[in-house]
Amino acid sequence: MAVKPAKVLAVTITDIQNESLWTENDGSNSITLNKAYRWSVTLDIPEALVHSSHETTRQFLYDGRDIQVGDYIATSNDGKFLKIISITSQTNQACVCVTEDEDRLNTFQDVTGQADGSIPKQEGFLFEVKNGYPILYPMPPDLLSVFPNIGSQILSRFLFRSKTGTLTISQSGHTFSVGDAVYLASNGTYGKIDITSTGQNFIGTVIGTGVPGASSFTLKTVGQIIQNTVMPTNADVGGYVYLDPATPGGLTGVAPTLYGNSNAVFIKLSSTSGVLISSSVGSATGSGSTVYVVADLTERNNINNPATGSLAYVSGTGGEQASDEWTLYIYLGSSWSEITNEDSGLVDAGTGEVLIDKDSNTMTSTVKSVSTKSRVFSVSVKVTQAFDTASTLKIGDSNDDDRYMTIDENDLSIVGNYVSYPTFKYNTTTENDIDLVYTKVGTPITGSATIQISYV
Repeated sequence: MAVKPAKVLAVTITDIQNESLWTENDGSNSITLNKAYRWSVTLDIPEALVHSSHETTRQFLYDGRDIQVGDYIATSNDGKFLKIISITSQTNQACVCVTEDEDRLNTFQDVTGQADGSIPKQEGFLFEVKNGYPILYPMPPDLLSVFPNIGSQILSRFLFRSKTGTLTISQSGHTFSVGDAVYLASNGTYGKIDITSTGQNFIGTVIGTGVPGASSFTLKTVGQIIQNTVMPTNADVGGYVYLDPATPGGLTGVAPTLYGNSNAVFIKLSSTSGVLISSSVGSATGSGSTVYVVADLTERNNINNPATGSLAYVSGTGGEQASDEWTLYIYLGSSWSEITNEDSGLVDAGTGEVLIDKDSNTMTSTVKSVSTKSRVFSVSVKVTQAFDTASTLKIGDSNDDDRYMTIDENDLSIVGNYVSYPTFKYNTTTENDIDLVYTKVGTPITGSATIQISYV
């Protein structure tokens, strides 16, 4: 079987109608109540995407009949898109589907201040997501000039709301907080791990709550999420899936007597998906791997005779990470090895912003604290009102105070937008503060500037 070609279809939205309104109150002064977050969309597909694969549903082309739940639609150059959650009807040149504003990010990012999460009724394109990343290749040639920057916009959005190795779940009445260790019960509900109970298999850690609504939480899974596979029918949802000693290459929901839980390779999410938790069969000792939840490294090191493949969730790692940050370890025969930690779980990416003006005093101020492996890729100083004295500004960190922008790379006395594109990447054991150093000269009567950094 050969690789199937990527699917990016040119589409035109010919009609978009409100399907569902948001009925939760997001809090004091929120303007999102009763705003649409789902829409019924009618798509026109003017022409098929021709390719050279004979293994697609319709050989050598994609058209409207290949649109699937989970695909995305974009019709503007600002990174806004809608996700298809159901399909009402479809033909080779048309599709009627229900879409939603994923995470309601369109709504909260709306630059008009009206909390409008919809996208324009015009020509655009439909794309798919693989392994948590948007596939924007090959773009329809006629749209390349219409959407020259859309690739970086959409990729930045996926990095901002990372979908790689995460699950966003809606569960009414949940009481989760960021950092909670979670298991999946056989009835499909999630709960907090209780190590005094049996049958609770650690599946991940809560890294966010309240998005897109109060009943929602985001889970960073303990391993890679494998989709479009076949899970054994004799495994419970939330239960371990093992290598089957009776069938080479096979999987089973029954723990083999010889290996026990050390032979577990998945936690089952559904009949077609699971979380990968191991890539080896462990040792034939008869002892099963276990998930331990401990407070610190001392408790982890005092675990008596852990089996190969055992996991230790350390809620406060101490010297190796910040004292209040969690780290997940796996036991490999003779020692514990780190799998992931709170910083990598969060997939740190975003922006930081600070405003200075004529009343600001000489200072060193942190624009943003970034994680241990971050890279600042853009720094801008937008002078909206010129300073009438020779005040200066530079941006860097504690090791190099103008690493990201020198005094000569901006001019506070002239209105303009000064931008640098650094390439430096951190590789540290603690978080890093990105600082601005402002030196006030005299007593300026005018002056205002916004400093912004973007990082991944």
